[in-house]
Amino acid sequence: MQNKFQAYVYLLKNKITNQFYIGSRASNIRLNRTPEEDLWIYYFSSSKKVKELITMYGVNSFDIQIVFRHYSYNTCFWEEQRLIKESKSDSLRLNKTYVDQDTNTRILTSHGESAEAKKARIKKMQATKKGKFNSNGHLGLTHSTETKQKMSESQKKLNYRHSDETKQKMKEHTRTPEHAAKLGASLKGKPWSDARRKSYLKRKQNGKSSI
Repeated sequence: MQNKFQAYVYLLKNKITNQFYIGSRASNIRLNRTPEEDLWIYYFSSSKKVKELITMYGVNSFDIQIVFRHYSYNTCFWEEQRLIKESKSDSLRLNKTYVDQDTNTRILTSHGESAEAKKARIKKMQATKKGKFNSNGHLGLTHSTETKQKMSESQKKLNYRHSDETKQKMKEHTRTPEHAAKLGASLKGKPWSDARRKSYLKRKQNGKSSI
């Protein structure tokens, strides 16, 4: 005799708004509950939208139906995805995503979303991306003064400082003609940076190579 506890796919429909939700569940097996002993007695779906409707209209505002059951949750899962995909053009469907079995990718769709809900969703997304494009071209939240201070202190620790001895050696260093020629060739045709221009003027004043 097979175990009577099976995973299942369910359909919930709100009798006031006519919106519906398709879901699946397998945890009832571990809890030794049949689908009928589990759904709408202990389990009220994981959907936030369904929970909002329960809060507004009560648990009795829903028609509930177990549409599929199987000993394999994997089988139930793909049946759930198939049913959601079939109803993707229905504006009353509460499910916003489904997994396509052929490509094994999650599909996000705005079907079933009212103009007001879409506007609210976009507004919420914009609120999480306040600020202007920063120097790196990224759109995001602006850093607080405290964060900027921490970033500055961290950067100071990373900046390498030459010793006085090293600085002196750098000043005394003179490029060989071969090195100067190679460097000149590599810079030929490139726009001058502020650092290169300052270096040029300094070397010119000292009567050294203009490279």
